[in-house]
Amino acid sequence: MLIYLKWSDIVIAGLTGAAIVVTAARIVLINRYHLAGGASQEIAVPRRWELGYELLTYLFAVLLAGLNARGLTAQARRTSPRYPPTLPLQSDE
Repeated sequence: MLIYLKWSDIVIAGLTGAAIVVTAARIVLINRYHLAGGASQEIAVPRRWELGYELLTYLFAVLLAGLNARGLTAQARRTSPRYPPTLPLQSDE
């Protein structure tokens, strides 16, 4: 979020917001799992909980990778010159 405040990049804000929502969903899923009986449930039931948690974890990883890629490219755009430097012309001497 600090990157968004510094650069006002809407993509970074969107990715950060989505990551917050996914993290909240993971916490809710964990709480519901424990309220449903946790590890004392039949073996097939925790596997469904694990699948949900696994999918949310993968989604978070994708969002984090997107945030990293956007941060790196945004930083590169801000630190590179507007026009790339040109090489001096060579003479035929």
